[in-house]
Amino acid sequence: MIEIQNETATFPEVNREMLIFAVSSTLALLNKETADITLHMTSDEEVQKLNRSFRGLDEPTDVLSFNQDLIDPQSGRLYLGDIIISLDRVAQQAPEHGHSINEECAFLAIHGTLHLLGFDHAQEEEREQMWKKQDEIFRKVINEFQEG
Repeated sequence: MIEIQNETATFPEVNREMLIFAVSSTLALLNKETADITLHMTSDEEVQKLNRSFRGLDEPTDVLSFNQDLIDPQSGRLYLGDIIISLDRVAQQAPEHGHSINEECAFLAIHGTLHLLGFDHAQEEEREQMWKKQDEIFRKVINEFQEG
């Protein structure tokens, strides 16, 4: 199950189907279709607080991933973790990347999901591998959800 939480009313509603497809496509590509994730859409302010608390960086960022990797005792399913996306960053970055708001949200959801699945971009080799997967999945999502 992919749960989407949107706690800010200052932005237009994002395309939930597109977000679910982006995350589920990422999970399917890596044979984790039965894993659960929570996707939380929020503000720069909340993301900055989380970034400061958990990473020691007192600044907002576009996406944070918090890996859990635990079996939910009620469902028996793997709970991979939480992805937190700043809608403030989405609004700023979307035009810079030539994306719509929905496309940028999907891109960041894919990025966050890859982090939960163990991908990283700290080293050049890791970055190349992660970017390749990320771009492959993003193209699939965009082809499915052509926005005009």
